[in-house]
This record gives sequence, structure tokens and C-alpha cells, in this order.
Amino acid sequence: MIFLVLGLVTAMADFDLPMDRGYHDSATQYCLAEVDVNPKSYDSDVSFGENPVSEVSNQYKWALSLSYGFSDFSPNRGHWSDYSTTLRHYWENASIGLEYLSAERFDNNADALALDAYVDFWHRAYANIRYQYSLDPDHYPDYSYRMEIFQGVGKGWEIAGSYDHLNFDGNSVDLYGAGVGKYTGNWYLRWRTLFVPSTARLGISHRALARYYYAGNGDDYMEINSGFSRGGEFIRGTRIVETTKSKSIGAAFQKYFHPRWGIKLSAGYDDDKDSFVERSISVGIFTRW
Repeated sequence: MIFLVLGLVTAMADFDLPMDRGYHDSATQYCLAEVDVNPKSYDSDVSFGENPVSEVSNQYKWALSLSYGFSDFSPNRGHWSDYSTTLRHYWENASIGLEYLSAERFDNNADALALDAYVDFWHRAYANIRYQYSLDPDHYPDYSYRMEIFQGVGKGWEIAGSYDHLNFDGNSVDLYGAGVGKYTGNWYLRWRTLFVPSTARLGISHRALARYYYAGNGDDYMEINSGFSRGGEFIRGTRIVETTKSKSIGAAFQKYFHPRWGIKLSAGYDDDKDSFVERSISVGIFTRW
């Protein structure tokens, strides 16, 4: 799936509309910032029964997560902060989370609410369905929705297709994604490509992820991820197309220090060509019962 993040930072948790870029390029940059995947393996040596926030556990029916993220930039544009709170309930074949998101940018705040659901479909298939509405659409889309379907194939392989719609004050952005994942031993590997249609130039972003479940369960893992994108936007007031490029790299570590309590730490580096370099860290804590 495309978005996603951390069991704590979610699909729409960190979106900002750059002041000097267009909507389509902003959407592409947002997709590169995605840092979370919630796998649901049918052919893995790792037991995913207790962890991913998408997964249903017989033991735990509720989960609560809190996270904080901090970003610094070069050249300096001030510090950014992001907060999220998610309460999720599990059923036998589905789960749904209620999320509250808050972003602090340029000395003002914006808030958003979201419903994020996972549901089983046919054999070896499940979907992520999400709707988000911004209370203060300064740093989030006015509203957005998405659907991604995952299908297990062969031994340990998973393919996925997604559609996202983002609305900014009447301006719409559509994103189409395709991904492939592989479960091998204690590893989960994934590649995802996003297409962002634009009147200027088609935007394309790629993201790769490698996650190692070092304890052999679905709770504790280490992860590295990287991505790059290329697109184009009209220079304001002209029909001249400006090429936009960006690249990113990140790492994450998650550990349950108690059956009901866990933490997650992550860090990232994003380089938007001819614009800003962003360095970010985040910390999250979660509990389940």
C-alpha cells in the first residue's frame, strides 16, 4: 500500500503543500514521505498474528497509539511538528481506526480527522480503505480518500493496486499506484510506484522498503526505506514546465518491551532538488488490550 506509514504515522499524517510548488508535485513529495506498511502475510515464516495495526488478533481487540514528529530544513524555513493519535478496534475479519492528526507549520496549526479501515476480501486478498477530512486545511488536503487492494500470489508474493484522491480548495489530485511485496524468512521487501497525472508532466515516484523481523514475530523489526520521484510543474504565470526531482532515505526501529506496550523510533532525510532538504525524526508509543 502506498501510505503509510509507522504503526503510528499514518497514510495522511504528514502532508504539506509547499509554497513554491504545485498540487501534483506536492502529492508526489507526500508519497515519498510514506514510511509505513502494514503487511498481512499468508506465506511467511514470521507470525503476524499480533502486530500490524491492520492485522486482527484473537487476544487484543483495541489498540491506541500516540506519535510526535519533528522536522528541520536547509535552507532554514523553521521547524515543523506533527502529532497523531489513533484508536483502533479489531473484528474477526476487519479493523477500523479513528485518527486525530495535527500539524504545526510556519507558526500556525492545522488539524484533521480520519477513518482508516482494513477488511478481508476474497481468498488471500484484503483492502485498506481510508477517508480523511481536514478541520483546518492549511497543511492537509480539504479531504482525501483512498483504496488499496492487496492480493497474495504464489509463495510469499503480494501484489497491490491503489487509488488516492486529494482535494485542495477545489483543486483535485489523483494518484494511481502499483506495488509488489515479498515475504522471505524474517524479511518483508516491497517496491511501490506511484503515478500522478498532471497537465504539465506525469509525475512518477518510486519507493523501496526492506524490513527485518529480528525476533521472528510480527511485533519487533528494523527497517530501511528509500525513494525518488520526478515530475514537472508550470512555472507560475507561464506555460514553461519546470522539472521537479526529489529523493529520500529513512530508517525505523520498533520494539514491544511488554506484551501490551511498544515504541517506535524513525528518522528520515528528504532532498527536494532546488528547494529544501528535510531531516526528520519521530517517536511513537502504543498499547493494546
